[in-house]
Amino acid sequence: MIERKSLRSAAQEFVSGLKIFGEDAWRRVAPYVGHNPNRDNHAADRRTDRGGMGEAGVSNQAAASTGSQRDLSGRGMDRRIDTSRKKLLIGIGAGVAVLAFAAFAWAVRPAAPGVHVVKASNIQIDTAANGRLDDFVSALGTVMPAQTVYLDAVEGGRVERVLVLNGDAVKKGQVLVELSNTQLQLDVLQRETEVSGQLNSLREKELDMERSKLSNARNLAQALSQRDQLSRRVARNERLAKEGAYPPATLEDEKAQLVMAAELLKIAQDQQEMDERVGKSQLAQMRLSTARMQRNLDAARSSLDALTVRAPVDGTLTSFNPEVGKSLAKGTAVGQIDSAEDLKLTVAIDEFYLERFRSGLPAEAKIGDGTYKLTVGRVSAQVENGVFKADLLFDGEKPQLRRGQSFPVKVILSDATTALILPNGPFRTSTGGRWAFVVSKDGNSAERRDIKLGRQNATAVEVLEGIKPGEKVVTSDYEGFSTAKALQIRK
Repeated sequence: MIERKSLRSAAQEFVSGLKIFGEDAWRRVAPYVGHNPNRDNHAADRRTDRGGMGEAGVSNQAAASTGSQRDLSGRGMDRRIDTSRKKLLIGIGAGVAVLAFAAFAWAVRPAAPGVHVVKASNIQIDTAANGRLDDFVSALGTVMPAQTVYLDAVEGGRVERVLVLNGDAVKKGQVLVELSNTQLQLDVLQRETEVSGQLNSLREKELDMERSKLSNARNLAQALSQRDQLSRRVARNERLAKEGAYPPATLEDEKAQLVMAAELLKIAQDQQEMDERVGKSQLAQMRLSTARMQRNLDAARSSLDALTVRAPVDGTLTSFNPEVGKSLAKGTAVGQIDSAEDLKLTVAIDEFYLERFRSGLPAEAKIGDGTYKLTVGRVSAQVENGVFKADLLFDGEKPQLRRGQSFPVKVILSDATTALILPNGPFRTSTGGRWAFVVSKDGNSAERRDIKLGRQNATAVEVLEGIKPGEKVVTSDYEGFSTAKALQIRK
């Protein structure tokens, strides 16, 4: 209310000033348009004074003289202009001034809280309408090999020979570079010596076990033979003793000897079993240790053989730059081999499409004068900087391509349908497709309204909720007024 009163007072003062300015301007220009009130009033007073003093003849003569002078200067310059015309001109000027001030006040009037003032020339307004929506996503596909094998230095060493150059076509098993490592060679020799000593010990143990086995068998046989002999003697002498032909005391001694022989036989049997069990365990451990040492030797030999870097697959050698005499640490990247004929296109897609993007979707690429069919292969679920990556594989015929080339690609997400659509403008990025500024029918304002968007392509986006056909929407970027509740649009 205070602002309105201030504007009204300022307008009244402005109009009053314009009226004073108009009157002053009229007084200044009146002499040049045939009317000077001050001059005419002054001449009339002078004639009246002279007539009262009895000098009418002189007054008439002066008047005649003056009339003659006016005739000489142009009689039309002394015509009196009607005061109504003066008032009309002043009124017109004041009216124009009032209109100008009103327009100025409208232009500079403050916006309501939450309302942002924008110029119509600074925003883009489009109309929602039903139309055909081709559900696809456009991207730029970069030619990449379908298979890439990276070459690393499995073992560190000094570069002795480089047999190929970067960009050469290589075959599987072909030698690329040879390294040397003195410490690794000494380690292999030491392991070979250890394995050789272990093998000798294993053979000695096997021989000892065989000898022990033979000795135990001989002792067991002797104990068994002695027991059997004593058993037969005791049985024979028992018959003689019953007949009184053999001394009983001697028979008792022989029976005691038989018991001792049976015990010795049992001991011999236990000794044999124990020696066999322990020997087998020791032999198994030695064989296991020998096998482990043999594997270590094989690994050392493999490491030694890895000093000769070979091509694991057929393809084109890239990023290959070893130099003779240069030392390479273990795990250092030596280069990579790209599949020569099997190529693919890699695309970066906005994360908005991640849920709808899947393997098997059809795609097409414009390459030269032809259009080639592709199929979506691997889709990465990792999002970086708002995009995810996917591989497109060629179906059937493949063009002649080189790694690093780029071509426009269109991935078909679903069949084309009729839907309520809007031009796909920057507003979708500013709001995430959750709301938009919908313009009023008179075009002077726009309200913030919740909406729901669906499918989209490079040129159009589907409207599911919040906007009706025929309504206009601000589709340009909302930077600078994304927090506003409404917009005041000025022409």
